[in-house]
Amino acid sequence: PEQPLEPENPDTPDEPEQPIIPEDPVIVELKENFGEIYRYLKLGTLPDLTKGSVDFIYGTDDVVNVPLTNDLIPEDFDVSSVGRKKLTFELDGNEFSLDFIVIDEDKVVTVFKDVTATHWGYEFIRATVGAGFFAGRSEDLFGTEENLTRAEFCQLLVTIFKDYDTLEPTREQTFTDLEDGAWYVNAVNTCAAAGVVSGVGDNKFNPQGKITRQDAALMLMKVMLGEDALSQIDPDETIAKARENGIAAVDFEQTADYAKAAVAASAGV
Repeated sequence: PEQPLEPENPDTPDEPEQPIIPEDPVIVELKENFGEIYRYLKLGTLPDLTKGSVDFIYGTDDVVNVPLTNDLIPEDFDVSSVGRKKLTFELDGNEFSLDFIVIDEDKVVTVFKDVTATHWGYEFIRATVGAGFFAGRSEDLFGTEENLTRAEFCQLLVTIFKDYDTLEPTREQTFTDLEDGAWYVNAVNTCAAAGVVSGVGDNKFNPQGKITRQDAALMLMKVMLGEDALSQIDPDETIAKARENGIAAVDFEQTADYAKAAVAASAGV
């Protein structure tokens, strides 16, 4: 007689399908799908990588999507202190990295008279203050309507990206208009020695000058990408891709030539 079928167990999860690797695989491209991974971490809380994946694209046009798991988080990944944290992991012999910001939610921003819960930048300000990147203009003012100076932006870069190789000294550069002992001197000199800034001419930096958006983009991309990688960017092609992804950048054509590659690269960052 025919044997009865085994009843299904609804508590048994389906086994995930295993990626089918092509025979004789030659990887021609890796596509990181990390956009859904939440990058702000509460103090002492590990990230959740399961929202991310990597597409392995082979010469045979096969695409294998490999989901990330939290087992990829190194045991020594430190979330016990605030600030920017870089998480590096290996997947199928390829190294990847993700930046996270660890914040202390006990650092409230409501002490600032110019930051209310309805302010458009409230969550971003809350995160940067909680991460120790900003302390405000005074005890009760954050300075939401004020522009950053060139010196302040150097300090911000050094604070956030202090362990980046791109901030290692590679040249000698000194400026004659830096005030001896001023709070910004070390940060400006660090950026100058790394080639992140070159001044405004005549060995001057203009530390108290307001930084422009294009100069901020140039400095930021020099730190995040490095000068060599930045020099390989095609501005027109890069901004076209950004616009395809919904970044209007309607005034991009007004950008000075020296900053076009950096502004294009920073679109959407």
